[in-house]
Amino acid sequence: MKKLIMVLSLFSCISVYAAIPGFENAAEIKAPISGVTVYSNTAYVERNVNASLVKGETLLAITDLPVGMVENTLSVKKSGAGAFLVKEFEYKEVLSKAVFEQKEKELRVTLETIKTEIAAVEDKIKANESKIKALESINAKSADEVSKALVTKDVSVANLDAIIKFASKGLEQAYKDKRAAEKKVKELKEKAAVMESELSSVRAGNLKRNKVLFIRIDSSAALTDAGITVKYAVYNAGWYPSYEANYTPESLSAEVAYNAVVYQQSGEDWKNIKLTVSTGNKQHNINIPQPAPWILRERQVYRAQKMLMKAEAAPAAMAMDTAVMAEAEEAYGEAPAAYNAIMENELSMKVEMKGRFNVQSNGEPKSVFLKNMKFDTAGMYYSAVPSQNDAAYLTAEIENKDELSLMPGEMAVYLDGDYSGKQQIGKVINTGDKLTVSFGIDENIKIKREITDKKTGDRGLFGGDNGADYGFKITVENFNKKEAQLEIKEPMPVSQHDKIKVEVYKASEECVEKDEKGICTLKFKLGAGAKKVITYRVKVTYPKDMNVEGL
Repeated sequence: MKKLIMVLSLFSCISVYAAIPGFENAAEIKAPISGVTVYSNTAYVERNVNASLVKGETLLAITDLPVGMVENTLSVKKSGAGAFLVKEFEYKEVLSKAVFEQKEKELRVTLETIKTEIAAVEDKIKANESKIKALESINAKSADEVSKALVTKDVSVANLDAIIKFASKGLEQAYKDKRAAEKKVKELKEKAAVMESELSSVRAGNLKRNKVLFIRIDSSAALTDAGITVKYAVYNAGWYPSYEANYTPESLSAEVAYNAVVYQQSGEDWKNIKLTVSTGNKQHNINIPQPAPWILRERQVYRAQKMLMKAEAAPAAMAMDTAVMAEAEEAYGEAPAAYNAIMENELSMKVEMKGRFNVQSNGEPKSVFLKNMKFDTAGMYYSAVPSQNDAAYLTAEIENKDELSLMPGEMAVYLDGDYSGKQQIGKVINTGDKLTVSFGIDENIKIKREITDKKTGDRGLFGGDNGADYGFKITVENFNKKEAQLEIKEPMPVSQHDKIKVEVYKASEECVEKDEKGICTLKFKLGAGAKKVITYRVKVTYPKDMNVEGL
């Protein structure tokens, strides 16, 4: 769609668009933003129009659409009653002559007002300087000289002190007024300089351009309230979740405040809008890629010649087709609930918020409350990974029983109302899923992990092979005044080669569970003031000619 940039007037319904073939008589109408659906990386804006139509053809023009609108997402549809048809629509990027003239006039008036104010303040400064001069003259005279000058006016000596004090106080105030006035003049001159710069810019033609949407409608009868909906996408907008979790141990429950942080810099303010947030990630290029064949052939060996060698491509089945990649890159990259409804489909979930919202186009985040969510928990326990550090983290595992899913984001964590810190939710927590929340380190749980001894070499201990034998000890002490439940995760060696043999033996505790990565989970209770020592040994054997990584 071609863009046409021209100087137009947006205020005359007859001659405004005379230079645009087919839309010479287009009538301007207002189309305020009624609603916005915000995705993680973009937003869809909806405008509603109520237009008067004549029988037959009506030409309409909607102004002030943002230049940053995504062109191929523009949609114009009938939304009201009445027999009419949206025959065609197109948009043009325009620069309004009337806007130019109005802006130039506003700047001139503002500049003249500032200059008038500067002159008035400077007059006050001059008057104040005269006052200062007179007061300094009085203040400089001695009491004896003042009394002589005033004796003919029957001024008593008792009043001399009051006169001098009056002069000193008046002088102090006069200097204060002068400093304030000089500061005011400086500020006004700075504003005047900004206005003069803007005025020069406007006169040079550096005006913001807007998009005008032209619509051609055919109606079988005259209508006074024909409904039309305009939708389009804008970039530089999105939202992300923010959470505040408070756990109350006595109730064995956690409450999570779910907030949506909305931001936008689309070029237009969203005023008094209906707001919807969606968990979807809008990518406007949704073409399904075609599989590329994986072809095997004999590699051609070239003789040493003075020629350019063309590098072989990686196996095609293991790389994205370059055309598809280029196309993808071009596309981009228990309070009451505060929403009306939740709408779900196979790809995403939408939450329609209650009330109306204002979001300015300045990129600043705006936090919108969604809901307080209740989570059940089986209680608190201490989680520790001694191989990484000696800390014991007070932990709760909470289950999501709400209809809303928790999206990946930052969570501020509180314990009985006291702030503990922040943690990241790294994956989607759907209904029925569990989330592990850390409430901080308990200094009264002491943990120490150490290697008690290490034997290496090719002695009889390992038969005819090389090997290593480690002894480990983990000491846990509970200095709290109540029993503690602990969960310790300890890595055990995992062999990825059939000639590397691993044996864990003489373990004082059995793993409650052990995953494919060899992470052993130990669970036990430790009484108040009690100490527990966990020991085990690890033996690794491997051929003498093998260099083993990880020992």
